[in-house]
Amino acid sequence: MNKSKKSTKPEISRRESNDAKRRQPHAIGLKATSTVDMDFPGVDLHSENSFSPACPELVCFYCFDVDEALHHDGLTTIVDGNKIWKELPLSHKEIFQSIEIIYEFNLDLNSKIKGKGIRNWFYEGLGVSETKLDLDNNQPNMKYQVY
Repeated sequence: MNKSKKSTKPEISRRESNDAKRRQPHAIGLKATSTVDMDFPGVDLHSENSFSPACPELVCFYCFDVDEALHHDGLTTIVDGNKIWKELPLSHKEIFQSIEIIYEFNLDLNSKIKGKGIRNWFYEGLGVSETKLDLDNNQPNMKYQVY
């Protein structure tokens, strides 16, 4: 966590991830809530930001009563991935650990970076390489390798 900012959040993780830029205010109008892809029929089980070195160590959900019309929208299935991993046979774990995945991605930033062109950039994180700042499109670009 950045120590130069005053935060009211307790420090419970070494990493944190910002909300997706594509999020819109929640349909019921609460300022502190947001949602992603409300019109999308569903999202399969996934890890938050697993494609990114900013993958959080801990994900928290706040559940509240919603209007009956929204009752079947936005439902979230929660799975204990650590428990599943512990119960997998060794042969399955060895397969997962042998698969190398390299993500290439561009991040959309909320604030403008000054300058033009593409310049070298450094992001401190395991598996991160080929980091560049695309100042014309206001995007950091990188590759991220995981197993």
